[in-house]
Order: sequence, then C-alpha cells, then structure tokens
Amino acid sequence: MPIVLDYSLCDGVESCPAVRICDAEALFFDQVAGRVEYDNEKCRNCGTCANYCGMGAVLYAPTDEEWEEVRALMNGQGR
Repeated sequence: MPIVLDYSLCDGVESCPAVRICDAEALFFDQVAGRVEYDNEKCRNCGTCANYCGMGAVLYAPTDEEWEEVRALMNGQGR
C-alpha cells in the first residue's frame, strides 16, 4: 500500500493532476463518491502521483512500515 490519501487536504476535483498522471489508473475520480479513490492492486509503486498533487493530499509510502507511520500520523497518533 504505497499511497495514502489525506481527504482533509484533497480538493476533490475531477481534473485532479495526480489522477491524470497515473497511467496505471490506480488513482481515479469516483463519480458516485465524488472524490479521488485509490486501487492498490493497480498501483505500480512509482510515487509519481504524490509529486503531482498540488494539495499534498497524496502521500507516498513505499514500504509497509512507512505506510503504517503515515497512517498513524494522520490519525493523530504520532511517534
């Protein structure tokens, strides 16, 4: 799970640059939910989407340990 989406930072636009740059289509705009979603099975673990998210809502965590750390920080549990 290399990507974590911080919905508190996401502006939720259909024209999201991170979605447009993801050629694996791992990030996509869900019309029903009205927000950007992530499909871990399609992700190629490149981290490019995080570089294109101007809002800083796409966080790249290439290892399980980093992913858990990011999730803990987002949940206010810190180090």
